[in-house]
Amino acid sequence: MNTPTRTCYCKYDNHNFNFIHAVLHRSPSFSSSPLHRNPRDLVSEKYPVDHFYQAHGRCGWKSDGTTEAFMSHAYDGKDFVSFDVSTRTWTAAVSHAVFYKRKRETDLEDLVRLVIHYESGCIRWLKKLLQFSVTFREPKVPAVSLFERPPHGNSEVEVTCHVTGFYPRAVQVEWLGAEGLPMVDGVSSGEVLPNGDGSYQLRKSLTVPQEAQDTQSYSCLVLHSSIAGNITVTWAPKKNLANVLMAIVIIVSVVLILTVLFKYLVRRRAVA
Repeated sequence: MNTPTRTCYCKYDNHNFNFIHAVLHRSPSFSSSPLHRNPRDLVSEKYPVDHFYQAHGRCGWKSDGTTEAFMSHAYDGKDFVSFDVSTRTWTAAVSHAVFYKRKRETDLEDLVRLVIHYESGCIRWLKKLLQFSVTFREPKVPAVSLFERPPHGNSEVEVTCHVTGFYPRAVQVEWLGAEGLPMVDGVSSGEVLPNGDGSYQLRKSLTVPQEAQDTQSYSCLVLHSSIAGNITVTWAPKKNLANVLMAIVIIVSVVLILTVLFKYLVRRRAVA
């Protein structure tokens, strides 16, 4: 945070504290509280701190894109007053907070300042902070790839669906069978792990039995908020190389035999 920005924020925070300090100092209900003393004395512990006054304010975005804001105060760990930004009203949580509620309601300048701060200023501050936050990024589309461990002899094949580079973290990965239904048997899933760039990755494996390796295909389905639909990558069984070569040899042999037979018949007709 640069110096002008930090200075502006500190001045604003100090103004809030001075207002609370002035109001409480005028109230006989808090005459014994150290809140009416100099804030610097409290920090240096020149006076014992016997009471605690807390203020909490927040602002944020709702799921529909609109903003919300709220502020509440507590005294000695108990609710004191609250301010509803949308209705511009103060509410006293206890009877001895009514004096403070009335003080804030009569200060129209303060009311305007609060509304502007929470409906505009707070949102601007939130956007600034989120620019430096590692948890706030643009959505990233996942990259999906398949790799398999070759079988040893006639053993099962493990096919892994590797989904990586996506953000945010939430993702759904499913292995689909012949009829497009999610599979449970033979499926194992790892944990969602972070990448070095702030994105995430996930691996989900499928064990393909021997009897299905030459006939059955399977699909890895990925659902993520960064894409409107889905990403589907299909694993198809690889034909046995020996069988492929045998088929080629048979086809070539048949072609040669037919060629020789055709030439023989042509020559025989020519002689006749």
